[in-house]
Amino acid sequence: MFVDSQSNDLDEKGVEGVREYLRNAGKAIIMTSGVDVTNQLTVATSESKLKGLLADYGITIKPDLVLSNQSEIVNFGTDSTRRVLAKYPYWLTTNVFNPDASYTSNVGFLMFPWASSVQLTKRDGITQKEIVRSTKDSWTKTGMTNASPQDVTQASKNEMSEKLLVAYAKSEKYKSELVVIPSQKFVMDAFLGRSGNLEFVLNLVNEFASDGLLSGIRSRAAQSVQIPSMTPTQKDFFKWGNVLLLPALFAAYGAYRLSKRG
Repeated sequence: MFVDSQSNDLDEKGVEGVREYLRNAGKAIIMTSGVDVTNQLTVATSESKLKGLLADYGITIKPDLVLSNQSEIVNFGTDSTRRVLAKYPYWLTTNVFNPDASYTSNVGFLMFPWASSVQLTKRDGITQKEIVRSTKDSWTKTGMTNASPQDVTQASKNEMSEKLLVAYAKSEKYKSELVVIPSQKFVMDAFLGRSGNLEFVLNLVNEFASDGLLSGIRSRAAQSVQIPSMTPTQKDFFKWGNVLLLPALFAAYGAYRLSKRG
């Protein structure tokens, strides 16, 4: 079962139907956020009815948004003739995957548009697993009314840390399984870009449909790979290394040739 709170406005009866499905050894992929963000970038508290169901599995979607310095570049131009490109921390990217989970096979990196952080709480009879975390240079914001790029405030280094983004839970009693992705727009066409989001979800579907026999072998196509996070000092090192290394090698070779002639 695929539950997307962006396109499926579940009422209490609908949520009870999902709960009953899970109690019959069902498997579900649930996409829901702790806050709602409109196309005008206004932010409001999520009215999702799935909170109680997720709590049964010890999963909480916090009412916040995760930001990261590892983020997608977005065009904020007002029309097709004007391009204003800038990194948008609310569309964070990450390649911090649980190596023991097969869901991320063939996935270079994931992009989470307007994602909330996830919290796991131990529950008797529930097995939990962290699947994806943000990079270390991430932070959260709460209580905002808009997600405009002009209003982004850079967090201090002490405020940054990895945030849990995707979690798995299994009920030993009902033999049910679910994966929670805290971004309503995770697989919408407008937000896929170069990311491996669709590949990741298809891996989940194959995993649930085949009890793990097909996940990771669906495709061997090349994937985009995210550049690892680097400090400003490391960035300067590689920048000036690329600028100066080749001329230095030519100069050394020229000096060697001249010394041979002498």
